[in-house]
Amino acid sequence: MPSRDKTVDILRGIAMAVMVEANMAGPLLNEPHPSGLRLLGTLAAPLFVFLAGMSVQITASRYSLSHYLRRGLELIAAGALIDLAIWKILPFTSYDVLYLIGLSLPLVFLAGKLKPSWRGALIVGIFFAGTALRKFWGYSPEALEVLLGKGAAFPPARAVLKSGLADGWFPVFPWMGFALLGFQMGEWCESTRSFSRAVPHLIRLSLAAGAAAVYFYPSPALTREGYSELFYPPTLGFCLLSAGGLLLLYRLIKKIEGLAPCEPLALFGKNSFFVYVLHLVVIEYALVPFFGREPLPVFLGLYAGMMGLLAIAAVLKAKVQASSWGKASP
Repeated sequence: MPSRDKTVDILRGIAMAVMVEANMAGPLLNEPHPSGLRLLGTLAAPLFVFLAGMSVQITASRYSLSHYLRRGLELIAAGALIDLAIWKILPFTSYDVLYLIGLSLPLVFLAGKLKPSWRGALIVGIFFAGTALRKFWGYSPEALEVLLGKGAAFPPARAVLKSGLADGWFPVFPWMGFALLGFQMGEWCESTRSFSRAVPHLIRLSLAAGAAAVYFYPSPALTREGYSELFYPPTLGFCLLSAGGLLLLYRLIKKIEGLAPCEPLALFGKNSFFVYVLHLVVIEYALVPFFGREPLPVFLGLYAGMMGLLAIAAVLKAKVQASSWGKASP
């Protein structure tokens, strides 16, 4: 079996580190949130989804569609359990990131059969479709969520469809475009010529087009239930700027992946699902009951403590796994 891609692990570790900050800021930081933290937290979701698509490309030669269908269903089931056990809401209403990734895996695998030019057109089309659907349906400042309890009823089908496609936490349009972009980046990485020549031009084009879109059609950059990432809503300008930024970040990490500071990030990346679930549990059951919306210094202290706890947990998990594999070896 091929070794892990260290660049992908480091990038996934970066995504987890900033996702922890963004998810803690929602319930634990005084508003308005500092612009720097809002911008930092915004990186997590597009990077996480981008890497999910890239992972499909890396493994596609070893698996069939059934593997990605099974893995996708597992992630969707995990998302539903998190909705029930942590957020205490009815599943399949607000559409957290695991729903999106679970749905994306088999669809990205199928899209990988298309010619690159068609795949590129599909990515751009998905980004534009997000804008079109928001114009058609509108965009709610609050995501659709139904709290569990007496009288809780599943919302009308139209509301659920709108949430899943256009204005949930991570609707299919435009977020699946990032998964397809990740798949495409995986292909470019296999070609030295494409990686060194085509990608830099695409980065400049995407950043320039995104900057123009943001200038002429600025985003309201809403805060949703205390969460202040800059993709509420995920405008076309956000999508284009993020696409260029993701490609640029990949190139940068590829050049410095051997440096010592990257090792802790790689550890987080290797244990990303474990870290993702654990940090949600700690926030909901160990922090929210004892802390309110805190000033920035207190929040940063809590964040540092959280990252230390997650690092220790990831190291212990890796040691337990290594010990288990050692005992299983002949």
